[in-house]
Amino acid sequence: MVLEPVSLDDRSAPPPSPELKKQVVSSFTNELRLIKRDKKLLIEPNLPRLEAYQEIGKRENTRSRIEKVKIWHGHDVVTIDKVFQRNLDEIVGPDEFADGAISGMLEAVNFHIVNKFTLYPTLGPVKVTGTFDARLRPEIKQAIGSFVTVAGKLRYKAWSPFPHGIIAELVDIHQPDAELPTLTALRGTFAGSTGELNSAEFIDQLRHED
Repeated sequence: MVLEPVSLDDRSAPPPSPELKKQVVSSFTNELRLIKRDKKLLIEPNLPRLEAYQEIGKRENTRSRIEKVKIWHGHDVVTIDKVFQRNLDEIVGPDEFADGAISGMLEAVNFHIVNKFTLYPTLGPVKVTGTFDARLRPEIKQAIGSFVTVAGKLRYKAWSPFPHGIIAELVDIHQPDAELPTLTALRGTFAGSTGELNSAEFIDQLRHED
């Protein structure tokens, strides 16, 4: 098997230079070797990257007898085996849970076998993977492609300030921006709410109330 770095998605971009390819492959194999030898990472942890490492040589629900995978880079070799997987699992660590909520665009829903969705927040993590039970299926289906706030159990890793997942308990679908009232439309809505006071007197009264 030959490993070769390729560009992601953007086919219009120029192909990577030979020097960049060498650098990517070198960094990849060096980090794998560091995980195996010292239980450390070359750069800051990133869950999608670490999960991809966990899939190397993985053969679930098959009769494969593969016990290890060897990756060569020049004269150097790193072996993906049980020691590597154990070290990597310790680096990734268990999930930590906290009650909370997160907002973003809800997309990529999977109703097959597992109930999952992908949320793309406006702030924080690039994406959050959500799970939900059957009772939320109607709300999740309705929320596809909408900006939502999902409340439930947030899933964290100890080394990350942002959640990577959420066990959804409640989904609130936000009203589209185009349907929200403008400031002009709200003009005069609260006419008379200050009584006989002008706006300055009303604000001054609020400030001095205990």
